[in-house]
Amino acid sequence: IYVADNIRHKGDGDTYIEFTGDQIRLIAGGKPLIHAEEGTVDTVIINDGSNDLDFRVEGQNDNSLIFSDGSTDMVGIGSSAPTAKLDVEGSTNISGTLTAGLIDGGSF
Repeated sequence: IYVADNIRHKGDGDTYIEFTGDQIRLIAGGKPLIHAEEGTVDTVIINDGSNDLDFRVEGQNDNSLIFSDGSTDMVGIGSSAPTAKLDVEGSTNISGTLTAGLIDGGSF
């Protein structure tokens, strides 16, 4: 099947797949949700339209293995309600160097 530039959902004109030069975008309800592009650096962008969009990766035993809250700009690992830019619920293993700083530029 060859299409000119998009595939539209019958009866729902603002939900479609858009094709341009080396790019594919998925639009639902008129909002761009996923954008994949082949280029010098290949990219996949989730929430291409900067919408209030949550993104979730499920594990076999964890429905919020990775959770991005679009309304708060926070990410949870093992948490569906992150309370910080990065909120990890459960054990954490860090290998290598960990650098931490204070918001006000002070010292520990």
